[in-house]
Amino acid sequence: MVENLEKFLAESKLKNTCPLFDCLMRGIEKENLRVSPDGQLAHTPHPKSLGKALTHPVITTDFAESLTEIMTPPLRGREKLFSSLENISAYAWHHLSGNNSLIGDLSHQEYFWPMSMPVSVNHEDDIPIANYGRSHIGQFKSLYREGLAQRYGKKMQIIAGIHYNFSFPEIFFQGVFKDQDKTKSDVYFILLRNFYKNYWILPYLFGASPACDRSFLEGKENKFLDKFLDHSLIGEYATSLRMSDIGYQNSAQSEISISLNNAHEYSKTLGQAVDKIHPPYQYLNPHLQLNNHLLQIENEYYSPIRPKQLTEPGERPTQALCRRGVRYIEVRVLDLNPFTPLGITPSQSAFLDVFLTYCALGSQELIEKQDLLIYKNNFKKVVSYGRDPHCELVLDQKNTKIKINLKDAAYELIEKLLPLARIMDTGSSLNNKDYEQAVLLELEKIDDVRKTPSYQILNLMRERNLSHTEFGLVQALAHQAYFEEIVLSPCLAKQMDAMTIQSIKDEQAEVLLSKGSFEDYLKNYFDMPRGCQG
Repeated sequence: MVENLEKFLAESKLKNTCPLFDCLMRGIEKENLRVSPDGQLAHTPHPKSLGKALTHPVITTDFAESLTEIMTPPLRGREKLFSSLENISAYAWHHLSGNNSLIGDLSHQEYFWPMSMPVSVNHEDDIPIANYGRSHIGQFKSLYREGLAQRYGKKMQIIAGIHYNFSFPEIFFQGVFKDQDKTKSDVYFILLRNFYKNYWILPYLFGASPACDRSFLEGKENKFLDKFLDHSLIGEYATSLRMSDIGYQNSAQSEISISLNNAHEYSKTLGQAVDKIHPPYQYLNPHLQLNNHLLQIENEYYSPIRPKQLTEPGERPTQALCRRGVRYIEVRVLDLNPFTPLGITPSQSAFLDVFLTYCALGSQELIEKQDLLIYKNNFKKVVSYGRDPHCELVLDQKNTKIKINLKDAAYELIEKLLPLARIMDTGSSLNNKDYEQAVLLELEKIDDVRKTPSYQILNLMRERNLSHTEFGLVQALAHQAYFEEIVLSPCLAKQMDAMTIQSIKDEQAEVLLSKGSFEDYLKNYFDMPRGCQG
C-alpha cells in the first residue's frame, strides 16, 4: 500500500493537483481542571465569561463543572490548528477568573491544571458534576454523568487528556485505494485494527503521567506505585498512569466485545452493549443514571480510538455511522504534556499523522479476539512499566507471536515509519521535512529514555523535591505567564465574545424547546434505533 501512495503522489505532482498531505483534517480537544492557587479543585461554577457549556462551540465542560474542555474546529494545516488551539486557550485563560469579562464574573484567581492526573481530592463529594441547565438535553447530559459517578467513581472521571481528531481527504481514498473495493469506512477500520497492533508506542513516547496525588488511590491497593514525599505516588517505570489500571479504566467493560471488522458490525455490537442490562447496575440508584445497562449510551464505551460520524437531530451515534460511514477517527490515549502550554506540540501532531497514515496503509487482515487481548496487554505493560529496560512485548512476526524487548520493537516500528514520513513530505507543499523531523525527534526518545516526558517529570520532581501537586503548580504558573503575554486581535476577541453571548441565547432556546416531561424525552431517546437496520 505504501507503494500505491508513492505512485499516486508522483502522478499527482505531474497533474499539479492539491498536495495530499496539505489536505489532512485535524482537530484537538483539550481537557484541563480548574484549580485554586494552592492546588485545590475549584468549586466555582463554569465561568459566566466563558458562556454556556451546553451550547458554546469551542469551550465546554466534560464530567465535572471544574473540568473545562477546549475544542478546535476541524482544520486543514497544522499552523492553523495550533493557532486556533492557542487563541481559544488564551481567551479561556484571560477569562478564567472574570478578567476582561463581558459578564463581569469577578471571582478569585484560578489556574488550568496542566497535568492529566488530578489534584488532591479527599472526598468525592468535593467534585461537582457538570451542570448543563434545565433543558431536556442539558438534564440528559448531567444525569449521564451522575450514572458515571455511581459506576466508576468521580475521581476517575476528572482525569484529563488530549483527544486528537483526524481524517484523510477524499483524494486519499480515490488515489491510493482506487483499484480496491474499499469504502472510506473500510479504510478507517483498517486503520483502527492496525492502531491496536501498534498503539503501545504512544504512551512510551508521549506518556506524561508517571505520578499522582496519594488521595487519588485512597483506600485502594496498587502493586507498582511507590510513595514519594508525603502526598505523592510514583511509578518508577510508568509512562501513563492515566491509561493504566488505576486510571481511566472500567473492569465491567471487559466483557464487552466490539467488532473492528467494519462499521456495520461495530455499530451492531456497540448497540448490543447499550441494550444489555448489567445486574450490578440494577442495585444503583435508578434516579441517578440513564438506565441499568452495561453502557448507558455509546460514549460510555472506553476505547483508545473511536470511529466517528456527526449525528443529526433524532439520531444515535451508531445509526449515524451506519447511514453515512466513518467521517473521522478520534485518538484518545494522549496525556496532557505539562511542558507546553497547549498540552500537545506540533511535532507530536506530525508524528501522529505519520503513525495513523501507516496504520491506514497496513495489513487488511481482521483481528481475532485473542490477538486483540495481546495487543491491549502490550499497551498495559507500556503504561505501567514502559521505561523498564527489560520490558517485553508480544508481537506478530511471520504469522507467529514472539516476545521482543520494547526498545527493539520501537526501533523496528520507527524504521517503518521513517520512509513513509519522507514520502508524506513529498506530498506536502511546505518543503520543510515536517514529518521526517517529527519521527526523528521521537527516535531520540528510544535512543535515550531520559528524553521521554514521563522520565523528565519524575526527574524534576526528585531534583527539586516537588510533590505531584507542587510540580503541577509550577507548570500552571508558567502556562499562565505564557498566555498573559498573548494579546488577541480585536477581531478575534470580538468573535469569541460573540460566541459567549450566542451560547447563552442558544441555551435559553433549548429550554424553550424542551416540551413535555423529561421522562418522555428519555423514553423517546432510547426508542431511537441503534446500529444498522437490515
